[in-house]
Amino acid sequence: MPDAILARQRAAFMHSGFPDAAARQSDLLKLEHAVHANQDIIAGTISADFGNRSRAETVLSEILPVIAACRHARRHVASWMRPRRRAVGLNFKPATNRVTYTPKGVIGVVSPWNYPIFLTLGPLVDILAAGNGCMIKPSELTPATGALLAKLLADIFSPEQVAVVQGDVAIGRALMRDAACYLMDDPISALDARLREETRVELKRLQREIGHTLIYVTHDQEEAMSVADRMAILEAGSIRQIDTPQAIYDAPNCRYVAALIGAPSMNFIPGAIVADRFQADGLAWALPVSLATGPTPAQVEIAFRPEDAMLGRGEAGEGLNGAVLSVEPLGAFTVVVVACGPHAVKALLTGQPRFSIGEPVAIAVAPERRLFFDRADGRRIGAEARVSESV
Repeated sequence: MPDAILARQRAAFMHSGFPDAAARQSDLLKLEHAVHANQDIIAGTISADFGNRSRAETVLSEILPVIAACRHARRHVASWMRPRRRAVGLNFKPATNRVTYTPKGVIGVVSPWNYPIFLTLGPLVDILAAGNGCMIKPSELTPATGALLAKLLADIFSPEQVAVVQGDVAIGRALMRDAACYLMDDPISALDARLREETRVELKRLQREIGHTLIYVTHDQEEAMSVADRMAILEAGSIRQIDTPQAIYDAPNCRYVAALIGAPSMNFIPGAIVADRFQADGLAWALPVSLATGPTPAQVEIAFRPEDAMLGRGEAGEGLNGAVLSVEPLGAFTVVVVACGPHAVKALLTGQPRFSIGEPVAIAVAPERRLFFDRADGRRIGAEARVSESV
């Protein structure tokens, strides 16, 4: 059944071509009106599926977000569709570059049971705004809501544009079998730590086995580092860096990425560069600096990973001197937190070395493991610009 529906949807997409902004806005308005007009029925149906759920929760967590998403997309879809100009390398001038955003065709949505309206119609808003068709497989655990979705969408869209397929796990497998790309949105965050670790290994194995692209959305940087072949780090909806996990870890292009990736997190100490020397704010710590990258800002931050901090007992002439603030033994590793003036600096050491609270220590960092960031805009000094919007 999904195969026949998909064939019709693909044929319709190829025949009708890409919808313009007005058509997409019309589709979004129809969806918005349908959700708004049927909100009491939606709330009652979800409550029946759950055994009981308050109308207020359904309205606040499912209905209003879908309506807001429709309105936002209608306002912005025309600007999202506009081609974007891109810089051209000197070798290729006087050529020009531009990126044109085109629909992909038919997008599949396999939605979960816990928020069956928002996690179905929320993705549908984006799919319609992008000019695509959609096939939806609601959760079999909320059958009444799935039937309502099928009726609601059939009243406003043709099955060649939006189709709802109901059934159990076998239908979901059939729907996903021939996909060119899979999107997984935080799929294992609810699992316990050990099961998450096992599932990450299994997901990586499955991706290699099927040989298709898997776009994996997660807020857990450890999860992302362990699963990804390539990573895209986003801040406020914009891509800050795209690269392999190892490259992002070793060479973050801005302070945001550097602080986000790594556990324990990277150490940052503000200071200034004067006459090719870095002087830390409020500390007797000065280092020679050689940054052959053009003009260097005066106000910078030095940064280094905790595992790159070499910890010695007693004070050192050129080291970062301080006193042990806390010791966190973690089995194979130990985190030692050192109070260096107003800064708490972390060092990650192998094994379980013994340090006493208040013991004087000195931290040294190899020159090749030091990074510098502009305090004004957060960019890494010496980093290539890798803030591309393309993945």
